Amino acid sequence: ETGKGEKRISEGAVASVSEIETRPGYVRFDVFEGGAGMGIGVVNDDYPEVVQTIEVAEWEVRRKLGYLPRPGRIQLITGRGPSMRPKLEDGDIIWIDTSVDYFDGDDYYLINVGGETQIKMLQKRGDGLWVVSVNTDFPAYRPDAEEVTILGKALIHAGLRKF
Repeated sequence: ETGKGEKRISEGAVASVSEIETRPGYVRFDVFEGGAGMGIGVVNDDYPEVVQTIEVAEWEVRRKLGYLPRPGRIQLITGRGPSMRPKLEDGDIIWIDTSVDYFDGDDYYLINVGGETQIKMLQKRGDGLWVVSVNTDFPAYRPDAEEVTILGKALIHAGLRKF
């Protein structure tokens, strides 16, 4: 025992940290329940997440994003499916800026089309807004404008991949 009645690690003591405590200098990001389809869309029912929370050093967030976002602005979601390969792989965690709920130029977005959540590139063409996959096995399509809801803009992706 230490002088304060605490056990040493070698004696089986484990430091307890609150599940919601984030250390100073870090930003906590929680992953949305369910995933976003990268192929066909995903209807989010009950899908267990591999990663639930990520804590990132504030300096690294500033380096990657160029700013430190207000709490809740950046949400994380798991991408599911093959349509965005090789840019995004099945199971990648995608950082979504939820303050961008409008078309902000050709880029990657979290969208909802007909009730299905997807990570796709949105591209403005002469005849309207197109939903585009990186994987050419999944053809681009132009949905009716009222069918598409932009939930946020994709900023960063991270994956757990084998070397």
